Amino acid sequence: MSRTIKTGLDYFPLDTKLDEKFEMIEAEHGLIGFAIIIKIYQEIYKNGYYYIWDKKRQLLFSKKNNVYIEDLNVIINSALEWNMFSNDLFNKYKVLTSAGIQKQFLKITERRKEVIINENIWLMDNNGINANIIFIKDDINAINTNISTQSKSKSKSKVKVKESNIVQVKNHTELYKIAKDFLDYQKNQFGKAVNNSPDNIQKSIPVLSDLIRLDGFSIPEIIGTLNFASNDDFWAVNVQSILQLRKKKKNEDQTKFQKLYSRAGKWLKSEIKKAQDKEKQDILQKAFGK
Repeated sequence: MSRTIKTGLDYFPLDTKLDEKFEMIEAEHGLIGFAIIIKIYQEIYKNGYYYIWDKKRQLLFSKKNNVYIEDLNVIINSALEWNMFSNDLFNKYKVLTSAGIQKQFLKITERRKEVIINENIWLMDNNGINANIIFIKDDINAINTNISTQSKSKSKSKVKVKESNIVQVKNHTELYKIAKDFLDYQKNQFGKAVNNSPDNIQKSIPVLSDLIRLDGFSIPEIIGTLNFASNDDFWAVNVQSILQLRKKKKNEDQTKFQKLYSRAGKWLKSEIKKAQDKEKQDILQKAFGK
């Protein structure tokens, strides 16, 4: 099975003396206001370091906590007024987060092997906290429609990190598109035998990430190898899922992808030799990262 990167927290600290912002919420809305903000903090840290506050989540939060949605939003608006959450990110993405929340998140997760940070909603400056961070540029609107995926970014980090542990990918959709294109193609060939659901595509992302981060393959090499697999009579039948690509058979040194890559490389060389013009040769070479 592919390794799932944990995003949320199991706990968060609550100081015995809270800052003035909490006092203002309690002064305006009483203990119910205080309780609602703590509940919101639970949702934020359960998710990681932010919480999307769209209509769906407002309704679910209202039902779960037995509070009228109108009263709930009055309290949230007060919290925004007192800068408990970033007004800019709320207005742009309907996201509840703050620099303080993000700083606390980094402190708690600093021992994790991988921490995913979305630069689009990141407020922190360089604070000297070391973490194994994967910087992504998730489309928050895509998250709202359940098509968010993990990715990596080449842009400079806003937090001091261990450079050797940063995973770099061009943009949010790249790994998702690779997985989707491959599984959709296989689905057309083999029907019900292939699972190309959004959930399975999402589960494929960490595998592709590890092929890059841990195994050293480039994105063009992955694309070229999967293209070969889907068009080869033998491999098309034997590679109908991305989830098993990094698995090894007992007493074998190579993963399934490494074996596939080796076969694909031989195929590519023969195709290049067959190509009659330089333009086609260049296309084949670029497709395989050569």
